[in-house]
Amino acid sequence: MARTVTHSTVVPVTAQEGKEKAVVEFLTGGVPAVEAEPETHQWYAAKLIGTSPAQFVIFDTFPSEEARGAHLKGPVPTALVENAPKLLIGGPTLPEILTEILAHKINKAGDGLKTGLTTGLRATFTAKPEKRETVRKFLIDALPLAEAETGTVSWYAVHWPGTDKFGIVDFFASDEAREAHLAGPIAAALIGSIDELLTGPPDIAKLEVLAAKQGTLEDGAILDYSHTKMSNKVAAKEPQTFHPQFNSADADVVLVSVEGTGFRVPHFTLRNTCGYFRNLLSGKFPSTPLIQPDGQRFMRIVDVEEKDRVLAKVLSMICGLPTDNWESIDEVDEAISLAQKWNAPGPLSLIRAAITAPVFLAEPLRLYAITTRLGWEEEGQLASTYSLTLDLYDESNRPKLETISANRLMALFRLHRNRRDQFKALIDSEGLFAAGNSGRYLCPGCGEQVSNHTWRELKARMFMEMDRRPLGDTLCGLEMEEWPEAIACWEAKCQKEDCGRLNYNKLNTLRDIKRCLDQLPVHI
Repeated sequence: MARTVTHSTVVPVTAQEGKEKAVVEFLTGGVPAVEAEPETHQWYAAKLIGTSPAQFVIFDTFPSEEARGAHLKGPVPTALVENAPKLLIGGPTLPEILTEILAHKINKAGDGLKTGLTTGLRATFTAKPEKRETVRKFLIDALPLAEAETGTVSWYAVHWPGTDKFGIVDFFASDEAREAHLAGPIAAALIGSIDELLTGPPDIAKLEVLAAKQGTLEDGAILDYSHTKMSNKVAAKEPQTFHPQFNSADADVVLVSVEGTGFRVPHFTLRNTCGYFRNLLSGKFPSTPLIQPDGQRFMRIVDVEEKDRVLAKVLSMICGLPTDNWESIDEVDEAISLAQKWNAPGPLSLIRAAITAPVFLAEPLRLYAITTRLGWEEEGQLASTYSLTLDLYDESNRPKLETISANRLMALFRLHRNRRDQFKALIDSEGLFAAGNSGRYLCPGCGEQVSNHTWRELKARMFMEMDRRPLGDTLCGLEMEEWPEAIACWEAKCQKEDCGRLNYNKLNTLRDIKRCLDQLPVHI
């Protein structure tokens, strides 16, 4: 098994006018030198299509910083620096080319000038400073999607350390495969996240591959992705026990949880339901002998970094088996994350059907974060309605609010504020509450001018209550009956000695307050 690659360089090169052919010859002539470097695992030289003056890029990968340093002192980089004055326009500084690899997919299509690759893409983009870790996670979690694309030969997600700059470099055997990738889920998710995560649109360049060294892996070999969040390498040891629901003798794949439990699942089930396994199990995959009570079985073992309960939930949905009740919304979120990593639409559909159960509605902010992240609009609207029982400014809600995207969070704040402000406008209306809001209101019994200070104090209390709990369910109810402001308002009387008429009709006023609440928006 090949060692994983963790370090890389992305070297932009611009040819001087009339020197394009010489630069191409220089780059293609560097193949023998990099082929002789065992620690330079992959090396690609490509031309950016449609650029003038002609631009090129060199992308290479290494298993360690030491290996990268050795390459940078080697013949190709040294010759590039020496020939730069007569071939190139300017050049990057060393920090501008050093990158770390966050995740990768590598398949070998050929080597040298006959690479089997014809085209590629190089995309760079800058995260908003506060979204750097979110973008990093986005790229790591995109690996299963790249692996599910059969036309994407190699795919790398990279980061320039110490900066907010990220990139994706990938290679294809045909223009059709490249365009299919551009129309796929990774590009769509990246473009859809520009406003939320990035400082601007990605800089995307199409590449013409000139030459490549693609490592020494045999076709179909399983690569070690242990440096990524989605680790699926051959298990170092056998499972300690098997899950009772997933221990069929007919199953030929064992998924091993972080707790050491084995889950035996038929490979055709995994391949037909999960894009990730469709790619992983499509080539050669080592079989390991396991001694079972009824004899030896040869199984394919895959480590998955998941807990038993979450793994059992998702596999039950994939296999059409009954599932236990959800214990918490945290468990749902973990299951969603696993289903997304595996590119398994079935479990996501089942979770969506159950996501508005009372146990989840009791956590409206968490539910809102999950449903809006996934684009589940109706469920997100329902969650926003249930959030109206909460004070968003309460410090205890901060951790949950921080999980919501900026645009969606602003929409939630607008809903809360609009309910409060529209309610205030309605209860300040003379048309609805003439007795309390008229500048000069006369007692219907005696014609004496009525003081409205108790109504104004009650309005102020209701406004504060709507700020604290925008649903307004505490208004017009038993809790409001105990407010000093409400008691004073309902007991306020005409001050003329021989009149004593109540200033406000309590039942009619409460009815009108309820009508005001009914006119307010109820969801985003």
